[in-house]
Amino acid sequence: MLDKKQNSGSGAAIRRRNMSKQMRLREWRGFRRLAAVAVIALPFGLAGCGSFFVCDKASCPASSSSSTSTTGDYFYATNSTSGVSSINGYTLSNTTLTATTSSPYALAYTPTAMAVSINNNFLYYGSNSGTSGGANGIYGYSIGTGGALTSLQSTALATTSVGAMTVSPDGQWLVVVNNGDGAVLATSVTDYSINSSTGQLSLIQTLPIVSGNGQTNSPTSIKVAPTGQFIAVSLGTGGFAVIPFTTSTGAMSPAVSGSFSIGGAIAAIGELAIDANNYLYLSARTELISLLVSSAGVAAATTTSTAATSTAAPFSVAVDGTAYVFGGATTNGSTSTIYGFTTTNGVLAATSQASFSGPTTLTKLAVDRTKGFLIAQGYASGSGLQVYSIGTAGALTQYGTVGTGTSTTVPSYIALTH
Repeated sequence: MLDKKQNSGSGAAIRRRNMSKQMRLREWRGFRRLAAVAVIALPFGLAGCGSFFVCDKASCPASSSSSTSTTGDYFYATNSTSGVSSINGYTLSNTTLTATTSSPYALAYTPTAMAVSINNNFLYYGSNSGTSGGANGIYGYSIGTGGALTSLQSTALATTSVGAMTVSPDGQWLVVVNNGDGAVLATSVTDYSINSSTGQLSLIQTLPIVSGNGQTNSPTSIKVAPTGQFIAVSLGTGGFAVIPFTTSTGAMSPAVSGSFSIGGAIAAIGELAIDANNYLYLSARTELISLLVSSAGVAAATTTSTAATSTAAPFSVAVDGTAYVFGGATTNGSTSTIYGFTTTNGVLAATSQASFSGPTTLTKLAVDRTKGFLIAQGYASGSGLQVYSIGTAGALTQYGTVGTGTSTTVPSYIALTH
């Protein structure tokens, strides 16, 4: 009996062990099926990331599936010396400021504006007879290895009198404001579709722009909001204009014009910038003005809409994402200062290191695509163009400088890769 019980108990144990093995086998097979599904789904789940690791910097490299070029961090500056107009190209890095391949590039006409396509394949510059003494038009270059420029064609891609130009954030449109020809009603904004393969331009629409205060328009700056919802144009003594924009089609709606008076006098609007939250920053006579713009093009002053800069009009303004705003002003004929501000919902406040020395007769400011560098351009044979690294709390540290032309009658412009 004892042996029978032992045998019976041993059989039950064996059955239990077999059942346990079967259960483990089913679990293992289930796990393998889940793993297979996960492996199949993995590329799709990471397609939008571009990498397994998440980039938490201010600016991250584009994924391999992106249409954005993987060219270096370049910027181009117009430079006219000894009666010769040219574009100088530079490569930005953490330690050096070096010329791009074959820089400088001689031009047939003096540029009145420049812009780089979003895919970083093309550089456009505009000219007008009133400023350059040459033909009105938009000219194009392809951007090659090492930032080298090669002319797309000897003639203009489009004929228009260019006062300023920009490229829409989606890369589809080149948007141009003409120089106004010294008339109140003569200014217009035109957008062109960009062929991403050839760089050729196709006219989409031309929209007339009326002065915001009845004064003469003298446009100096145009930008498309990072959201793509509107275009903003500075009109000089004519104020400014906001144009509702449909980025999917390139359609522009009638402009909403405006102006400001400071100290009882009409404030001429210089450069402008727009941050990712639809705040518009205008450089006026002694102040930077911030406005929140709706998708309908209505610009409303923020709670604190102005921030003092200097006794002279700030000529340029640039934004670093949604964190910092930099304004540039020239006083005493040539001495220039760069002012730093933090921005919270459009409210401006001076940074702890509120002002920095800029190049002689400062005209243009720009922030590069990494949000790590500020470029300032003025007029000086030894240090007309200065580059600063943007540090903690918006502090600027100068790390590179090169010479530019010295004649302030020749316009200076900066265009950066994206």
